[in-house]
Parts: sequence; structure tokens; C-alpha cells
Amino acid sequence: MTYSFTEVRGVPVILIRFAGRVDHARLIEVLPELMREPRFAGGIPAVWDLREADLSGFDLAEMQKLAAYLKDLGGRGDARVAMVIGHDWERPLMELWSEFLGLAVRQSRKICFDLDEALHWAATGADA
Repeated sequence: MTYSFTEVRGVPVILIRFAGRVDHARLIEVLPELMREPRFAGGIPAVWDLREADLSGFDLAEMQKLAAYLKDLGGRGDARVAMVIGHDWERPLMELWSEFLGLAVRQSRKICFDLDEALHWAATGADA
């Protein structure tokens, strides 16, 4: 995982690029690092670029464990979070994850195939 900060229409956004397997164990390693970043913890809009991630093992059990972890972790408030995926089959999976996430944290979420669309939405809350 790598992350960087950018500005879109004058609004700061964190872009998180995630490659490799996505599962509870891996995410609980990287999320504390992100939460130590004051802008992330403060609720800056975020874009998770998952196009190089392996979502094949991100099943219901993984989602439940991660949602419980995020609920306990707290923070981020009403942040806008966009997820960029690379394959059609990933959309239903990320929609299910978005529903689980909604039970744990209050965030606006959007699933995109295009990075520019995701960045624009995260910054403005409006579709491009």
C-alpha cells in the first residue's frame, strides 16, 4: 500500500493505492498507519485504488471482521470514500462491502472504474 495527497478543485484528497491480497489481516496492518496521518484521521476525502488488488478472498467473513475492527477504530467522521475497481465482477463485492461499512462508520461511498471520476467525486461529492 502506498498513499499520497493531491488536490482536486482545491480540495485535498488522499489517494491510497492497494496491491495484492485484500483481507482482514492485511488491512489491520495498514489502517493504523493511515490513522496516524492527521489528515486521514481527520476525515479528508479518500480514494482507494483497488485496481491492482486481489479481491478474490474478500468474503463475507472477512468483511464482518473488518467492519467490527473499523467500528472499534473510530475516527474519519463523515468522510467521502471512493473505491476504484478494475473488473465488473468486483462491483457486487464492493457494494456488499459498502453496506457492511455503513453499519460500522458514517461515510459516503462510491464505487468507480475510473480514477479521475473517483477523485472528482471524493473532492466535490458530485458525479463528473
